[in-house]
Amino acid sequence: MYDRWDELEKRTLSLGKKMPAEMQDAFYQLVEYPAVASAGVAKIYLAATLGDSITMQTLFERDKQMTDKYNKVIAGGKWDGMMLDKHIGYRMWSMPNDNTLPQVAKPLDKTGITASETAIMAHDYTRRTATDDAHWVFLPGLGRGKGNMGIEPVTAKSRPLGDGATLEYDINFSQSGKQKLALGILPTNDVNPARGLRIGVRVDDGEMQTIDARQGYVDTFNEYTKENIARSKVLKPLPRPASDIYLSGSRQRMRSEVFDNLRWLSIDFDMPTAGNHTIKVVMIGPEIVVEKLVVNPDNEHPSYHGKE
Repeated sequence: MYDRWDELEKRTLSLGKKMPAEMQDAFYQLVEYPAVASAGVAKIYLAATLGDSITMQTLFERDKQMTDKYNKVIAGGKWDGMMLDKHIGYRMWSMPNDNTLPQVAKPLDKTGITASETAIMAHDYTRRTATDDAHWVFLPGLGRGKGNMGIEPVTAKSRPLGDGATLEYDINFSQSGKQKLALGILPTNDVNPARGLRIGVRVDDGEMQTIDARQGYVDTFNEYTKENIARSKVLKPLPRPASDIYLSGSRQRMRSEVFDNLRWLSIDFDMPTAGNHTIKVVMIGPEIVVEKLVVNPDNEHPSYHGKE
């Protein structure tokens, strides 16, 4: 990704050199600044994930110089003030008071990720099963990877007893005992509160665990207040968000649901023995779209999706 932004920047600057003098200001306003400054901001955030603070600072200073040129130099200062909006360091919806560099990630070496962490894209299942009225389908281009897995049709009946269509993943566990599974789903509203928004997980042929898929839901419009729940015949209190996994945003709770467009569900389960076992994701409600599974996420090195 860094190389693609770099290539865009180089092509833009090369084209700018071919522009006649009387077109330079217009080219900078309409092409060079939007393309090169955007590339710079993207490269700042990419450098942050690599722990490269020197590159970040260099790009940060260049961004200031480019913005000053736009406001003060081109066309004799005609567009002064047009680029005063802050655009680096957003941590919420509103514009920050100043441009600030993002947090620098801790650099990883070959031993940076724990051996126990296993991350799998949902579409990389080992097997899948269907029922007479529902099956899992690949949804291309949805999410951060090649695509996600969803249920077809989305009007299928709910199957709360564990007999729904499954996605199955064969995984080798290095040890027995307590394990954790983080399940990344696309943010989904509780479209049928009386029924609930749920998905199931089981290990091998064991008992299914039911997960309330509102875990991590950000109640922006205060729908689930104590007063509303008391008045409603169908609303249920929201479950506690997963507070012990830091896959997204380095312990910033709002990031997964709002900024990253991903909601992480978390469950614990006991693995009776080390070795090969099968994690089964079981459809209960048909609305949920699954993007990724991460077994035993490594909290020391938070990331969008876990170790690939």
